[in-house]
Amino acid sequence: MPSASIASRNALIEHLVALISAGDFCGVIELAPKSRVTAEQMKTAVEQYGRQLLRLPHAALELVDYVAVQESIPPTWSVVVPLFTREEGISDLSVELTLIEATVGNYELEVDDIHVL
Repeated sequence: MPSASIASRNALIEHLVALISAGDFCGVIELAPKSRVTAEQMKTAVEQYGRQLLRLPHAALELVDYVAVQESIPPTWSVVVPLFTREEGISDLSVELTLIEATVGNYELEVDDIHVL
């Protein structure tokens, strides 16, 4: 996979986590309108976790787990992103996504869940 493609995917993931860490769950839904969870469900999951989320540290992009969905057209990945908190650093909370390549280098996101691993 070309590095430009990985960079595009990672930039989108960083943006998504920035929205989540800022508590902008409506912004998450705007970015990922076909999500399987609502803004309210995401907000509840984060509030129940009870810690302050942080933006994804750039070095943490290596921890993002991309699994290609076999024989998918367009190319699709199941993605697990670990979240970070002020209190813990890397936390037990993660966001699960579906990432779909709409056109080369352009992706659509669907948030599948935010939960404790």
